[in-house]
Amino acid sequence: MSNKKSLILALVLSAVVAALVAYGFNVAVAPQETPESRAIRERISIDARDDAYFYGGAKTYWFSDDHATNKVLVDGSVGAVQINATAAMTSTPGVLIKAGIGNALEIQNVLSTPVAYIDKDGALTYSGFSSGGGAVDGDTAITGSLTTSEGITVTTGGVNITAGGITADGFNVADVTGDTVVSGTLTVSSTSTLVGAVAANGGLTVDGVAFSVANATGNTVVSGTLTVSGTSTLAGAVDLSAQTLSNIGNAGTDFSSAGGLTLADKATVGTYLTLSAQAFTFGAGEPITPTKTYVVITTTASIATSTTVPIVAAGHAAGEILILRNGNASDTITIDGTGGTVECKADIVMGASDTATFINNGSKWNCLAVYDNS
Repeated sequence: MSNKKSLILALVLSAVVAALVAYGFNVAVAPQETPESRAIRERISIDARDDAYFYGGAKTYWFSDDHATNKVLVDGSVGAVQINATAAMTSTPGVLIKAGIGNALEIQNVLSTPVAYIDKDGALTYSGFSSGGGAVDGDTAITGSLTTSEGITVTTGGVNITAGGITADGFNVADVTGDTVVSGTLTVSSTSTLVGAVAANGGLTVDGVAFSVANATGNTVVSGTLTVSGTSTLAGAVDLSAQTLSNIGNAGTDFSSAGGLTLADKATVGTYLTLSAQAFTFGAGEPITPTKTYVVITTTASIATSTTVPIVAAGHAAGEILILRNGNASDTITIDGTGGTVECKADIVMGASDTATFINNGSKWNCLAVYDNS
């Protein structure tokens, strides 16, 4: 009989509490557990044909028995579950979640694996990008660290970082200055405009061997044509080994690969024109073979060159100048001036230190001057 009275009392108290809540009162009642009351509240089901509403002038609490393992579930399997905050709630959050030890809000996939969650400190982790990719459509501000294991792809709009710079494996953009460090290879498929200086401390290579600047030495290799429209200042030597230097001020002024110089205009010498000397020793009947303009000839005894062989080797171009000087201390040298390859109308007898000057006409040497030093 006492159990029935307790049951009736519990029902009456429940009705009173429900009435108070319906009228906006916040009623906290210490639960009076009895087997009957526990059996009544073990399961309460509301099956509404139309929309169902809960109104409370104060707070409404949903909680499980032990506040730990049991859960309060909202099933929106037929449609979405929507929480609306009224416009009047401007000074308080629309939805307030006070977290305990675990995550404040967690979204799981069908395998019960968390794909997005907000932890108790407010940090957001989103790992649920599908194979089709995830997208952030609106403006997103990140004041802390953003960590992603799959990289970030920006298809339009670009990335604007106002402070903090960018740091990645092998890539760094410094804050404020914008100094950029690329540890690996930087590939640029279109045109790049550089308004400041370029510091290539590890050397510079363009199209393989087409253009390169060596590290440390600065040696530069240009495989193609180098065109300079302004003034070039060369503080060191220019080495053109086995190469030509063409069109120096004029299309007819060139350096040959053998070191020869062709001038399209007159040559002006400001001080002296110095000719390096070739030392040449010959015997009777041997031709003189000059390789330079100025040749110092010597013999072992006074001889006259033979008229049966060219006394000066052929194969020289018209206009070449030849200066011969007798380098003997006392022996004379006689050059046939009427035959062979020398035309002077008479033989030339050269004593010690005498000189003879010739010009080539294309086949023979013609006398220009003979100096007798005796």
